[in-house]
Amino acid sequence: MKKLLSVVLTLLLVSLFTVYASAETENVAIGASYEVLGILTDGDGKVHYPDENGDSLTNNVFAQSASYSELEFVGLNITSQETSANNGISEIRLDLGKAHPIVNAAVSCSNLNSAGITLPAMITVTYSVDGQNWSEPVTAEYEVDTPADGEVVMAVASIYAEARYITFQLTHATNWIFIDEATQFTEREFRYIGGCLRGVNDIPKRMYITC
Repeated sequence: MKKLLSVVLTLLLVSLFTVYASAETENVAIGASYEVLGILTDGDGKVHYPDENGDSLTNNVFAQSASYSELEFVGLNITSQETSANNGISEIRLDLGKAHPIVNAAVSCSNLNSAGITLPAMITVTYSVDGQNWSEPVTAEYEVDTPADGEVVMAVASIYAEARYITFQLTHATNWIFIDEATQFTEREFRYIGGCLRGVNDIPKRMYITC
């Protein structure tokens, strides 16, 4: 049986808003429409690790573990027709419905080498207000230099711009990538919460857990 090499990600797109002092949050990606490029359909028409209800990435339901067996995950494969035609890059294209002042777009990735799960070779983000004029790609950076086996690692792309449309480009390091949820931060509340975290830098450690 061919060894399954995969990556599990949580696409984080949260907008923090309203009361500055309390830093209440709103996930602007909940219910957002999206398009996924990279889901594998074999010669018999079987879809592998599908988007079960067409809303897995924006339904605000998170997987309970980093395992690719979780139904909340959507699987992307490097051999899919779309990814093969895109030089080994799968994509998730979100429409937030209206423009929001975005600071960071982030993905949470499983690094479970013992099960053949590795981090993406590269994650880039582009964004647009009108869906026609797009930003230059912004590279997401992992929050740790040397992630441990079994660790869930955040990769964050700094945006600092108005955006309605967000595209994540995921360069495959191995055959599989698995996607979970999406969140996004606005600037004011991002800085407020970041300042409350000990050891904070440009990428607040584990902030996404509470979003």
